[in-house]
Amino acid sequence: MRRRTLRYIVALVLSAGTAVATTAAASASDSHGVGSASSGTAPVTYYVDKASQDCSNTGPGTLARPFCTIQAGADAAHAGDTVAIAAQADGANAFGEAVTVHNSGTASAPITFEPYGGPYFSGNEFGNPGFKIDSVHDIVISGLESAGSEMVSVDNSTGIVIENSVLWADVENGVAVDVEGASSVTVQRSDLGSTTNDSNAVVLGPGSSGVIADNLVAQSGTAIEANGTAAGTEIVANTIHDSCGPGIEVVGASAHADIENNVIDNTHYGPDEYIGCDVGGPTTLVAIEGASGAGSGVTEQYNTVANDLGGTVPFIWNGTKYTTVAAYTAATGNGASDYIESTVAFGGNTVPTDPDVIGVANPAAPGQPATDYYGQSPVGATPDRGAFQFQNSTTETLEATGAETQTVDVNLVVQGIPWMTAGATQNGVTYSWGDGTPDTTVGVYGSYISTDFRGNFSSAHTYALAGTFTITATLSDTAGTFTKTMQVTTGGSTYLPVSPTRVLDTRRGLGAAKAAVAAYGTVAVDVTSGVAGIPAGDTITAAVLNLTATQPTKNGYISAYPAGSSRPTSSNVNFAANQTVANLATVRVGAGGKVDLYNASSGSTQLVADVEGYYVAGGSGAGYVPVNPDRLLDTRKGIGAAKAAVARYGQLSLKVAGSGPVPASGTVAVALNVTVTTPTAGGYLTVWPDGSSRPSTSNVNFNAGQTLPNLVIVKVPLDGKIDFYNSSGGTVQVIADVEGYYAASGGGAFVPLNPSRVMDTREYLDGSPFTGYGLQTWSVAQAGFADYAAVVMNVTVTNTAGSGIVTVYPEGDTRPTTSNLNFTRGQTVPNLVMSGYTAGTTGGVNIYNGSPQGIDVVADLFGYFS
Repeated sequence: MRRRTLRYIVALVLSAGTAVATTAAASASDSHGVGSASSGTAPVTYYVDKASQDCSNTGPGTLARPFCTIQAGADAAHAGDTVAIAAQADGANAFGEAVTVHNSGTASAPITFEPYGGPYFSGNEFGNPGFKIDSVHDIVISGLESAGSEMVSVDNSTGIVIENSVLWADVENGVAVDVEGASSVTVQRSDLGSTTNDSNAVVLGPGSSGVIADNLVAQSGTAIEANGTAAGTEIVANTIHDSCGPGIEVVGASAHADIENNVIDNTHYGPDEYIGCDVGGPTTLVAIEGASGAGSGVTEQYNTVANDLGGTVPFIWNGTKYTTVAAYTAATGNGASDYIESTVAFGGNTVPTDPDVIGVANPAAPGQPATDYYGQSPVGATPDRGAFQFQNSTTETLEATGAETQTVDVNLVVQGIPWMTAGATQNGVTYSWGDGTPDTTVGVYGSYISTDFRGNFSSAHTYALAGTFTITATLSDTAGTFTKTMQVTTGGSTYLPVSPTRVLDTRRGLGAAKAAVAAYGTVAVDVTSGVAGIPAGDTITAAVLNLTATQPTKNGYISAYPAGSSRPTSSNVNFAANQTVANLATVRVGAGGKVDLYNASSGSTQLVADVEGYYVAGGSGAGYVPVNPDRLLDTRKGIGAAKAAVARYGQLSLKVAGSGPVPASGTVAVALNVTVTTPTAGGYLTVWPDGSSRPSTSNVNFNAGQTLPNLVIVKVPLDGKIDFYNSSGGTVQVIADVEGYYAASGGGAFVPLNPSRVMDTREYLDGSPFTGYGLQTWSVAQAGFADYAAVVMNVTVTNTAGSGIVTVYPEGDTRPTTSNLNFTRGQTVPNLVMSGYTAGTTGGVNIYNGSPQGIDVVADLFGYFS
C-alpha cells in the first residue's frame, strides 16, 4: 500500500448543526453453517489466498485449498469462526474487492477477519472499497491494510471492533472508517489518515452511540468527525498530527461526544508547504462553532494542543474565538486541564519533555484504554496523554532472519519512545556481530522514525563461518545506552543436484542478449529459473555452474561472483584468444537469484553456463564427504571401463556407487576430477546420470592433442552409474578421480563465501613461486576458520616453464597419484578443487608442483564445508 507522509496542519473543531437521530438496528437473526460455534461444534478457520494455484471459491477454505476471495470466506464464516487472509502485496496484487459481511457472530463468539503471513490488503488504491458491515453484529476486523474510498463502513450494526489496522482514504471526500447508525463500535490501535484535505480518517455518523475511538494515530483532512452522534461517543487517548483541517470535529446541536486525553500537533508545517492542503493559512486548533447553544452535549477536556503557527486561534465556540484556555473555559465550561504548547515534536527524534503531556491524563475519562497503542501500561495511576505512554520503558525487539543463508538481516524495532532520556541527543544503533568483524552503526537519520514513535534500525551481515553468534544492538544517546542481544546460528547449506541445464548462451541469446560479452563487460545470469528439479521451499544459497568461454578475441579470464556485490579479484575461467575453455564454478547466489560474470579481457568473448546443482538452506539436500582422491576411471589402463579410448561420438558408463571410497547406497552425487587426454580431434565431453536423456550441456572442451581436466559434480541415479559422451569426431582417453561424494544423511554443510584470493605466488601472497617438484601449504586458518571438512577453491597454474601436473591434497596426507591440473609450457589452466581436512594437523592445504620447472599458482576461495 502506498503510504504518503503528509505535512498537514492539525485542528480540533467542535461545531454544532442539526442532528439526525436514527436507531441502530442490528440483525438478530443469522443462519449458521456446520462447524460454527453456534451450532455446537468447534470454531472453524477459513483460509483465503488469491495467489494460491489451488484456491477455489467453492471451498472448502482449507490451507491446502483456500478460498480465492475474502467474500467467499465471509460468506462461509459464522459465529466463532475466523477468516484467515493470506498476506498480499500492494497494488495489483491486493484483493481489490468490496467485501460485504452478511453473517453475524455473538458477543462471546464473534466472526473474526485476520491476516496470516503478514498484513493483507483489501481494496486497491483510488476508490475501491474494502469492508461493508451492514445490519450484522459482533464482527472483528484486525490487521487490515488498505487505501481507497471506504476501507471499513459500519451501518446499523452493533458489537463491531476494528483494530491493529492501517487505513487511508485515498480519494477526495473519502473516509477510512465510516460509522453510521451503529452502536457499540470500537476503533482502536490503528493508523488512520487520508491523502487529501477533503478526506477523513474516521467519521462517526448520525445515530451512532456507544462508539469508542481510542489509541489511534490519525492524520487527515479531518482526523475524527462526530456528526450527530448520540450519548456514549468517546474520543480518547488519540494522537493526531499534521492534519490539513480539523483534528476532531463535532457537528450537530444535539451531538454528544466525550473528548479527553488527546494530543494534537500542528507544529511542524504550515498549510502552504505541500500540495493538497489548500486551507490557505493557519486555522483554529480547538473550536466549537454553530448556533447559540451548540455543543451542549460535548465534554472536551484534558487535551494537549501544540500550536506554534502564527495567527492560529486555539479555540472557537459558536463563532467566538478564544486565545487562552482560561477565557475559553470561563465562557463555555469546557477546556478543563487543556494545555496549549509550542511543540510536542511528533515525528522528530526527541522525547516530549513538557509536563503538560506526561502524567496528566484523566484516568477516569470514559473509554480511557488500559494500555497504549503498543499495549504498554501507564506508569503509576495517571497515564500520559495521547496514544503513547511516554513514561513507560521502551519496548525493543531485536529481529534477525536469514541466518541459514549466512547473511543475516537484523532489525531493532523500538516501539514507543526510541530513546532513554528526554531531551537527549540520539546517536543511533551500533551492531556488534559476535564474530570479530567490525561493528556497524546505523544512524538516527539513516533509520525510519515514524510519527507513531516506531523506530526501525536495520542492517545486514554475512558470516564467514558456520556456528552460533551473539548479536548485540546498542542504542545510545548522550545520556546513556541500553543493549539488546540475540543469538543466531548459521548452519551452512546442503546440495541438491539437478539435471544439467543450460541457463546462458550468448551465442544464441539464451539468458542474455545474443551478443558476445564486451571487453571488460559484465553479464548477470539468472541461475535459479527454468531449471527442472529446482528446490521448492528452500533458499538457494549457491549454484554449481560449468562455465565455458568460447570465441574470445583476446586473452583474459572470467570472474564469477554474487550479483549485486563488489567484483572480487578472483578468477574462474582463464583463456587465450580463440580458445574454448570450461571450468566448474561454485558461486554464491546474489540479488535476484543471479550471478555476475565479468569478462576481464580487452576483447569480447561468448559465454556459456550450465547449472549442475544448487546448495540450499533448509537441510533438504545432501552433505559432502571428502575422500582421499581415488582413480575410478582410466581408459588408458582399463580401470573402470575397457582399456580403449572412447570412440568418436561414443559413450561409456561408469559404476561409481560402491566403487573405491564411494558407498554403494545413500550416495546422492559424486565430485570427480575428469581429465581428457590424447584426443585425436576437437570436441567436448558430457557427463550425466545414467538412465536419463543426454543433456545438451558440456563439461570438458578440448582440441586435438590437449590434456585438460575439469571438476564435475554429477548426480548418482538408482543404478549407481554415470555416463560419458565424446562429442568429437575422433577418439579420446578419459580419466576420472573421485574427490568426494554427497551423502543423503551426514556429511558437511556448505558455507558459501564471497570470492577472495588467498594465494598468489606471483605477488608472494601466502606463498612464493614454486620450484620444480616444489610443495607449499596454504594455511586455511588465515581465512578466518579452522573447523572445516573441506574447502572449495579455484586453483590456477600460470607462468609454466614446462609441462606437468598440480596435485592438491590435505596437509598431513600422503600425496596421491592423482592430479587436479594438467599443463604444458606457457599455459594458464584453472580447475575447481574440493580439498578435505586431516585430523591432527593444522588444517592446511598442500599444493604440489609435479613438474621439473617452476610455476606460479593462484588460489581463490569460494566457500567451505563445515
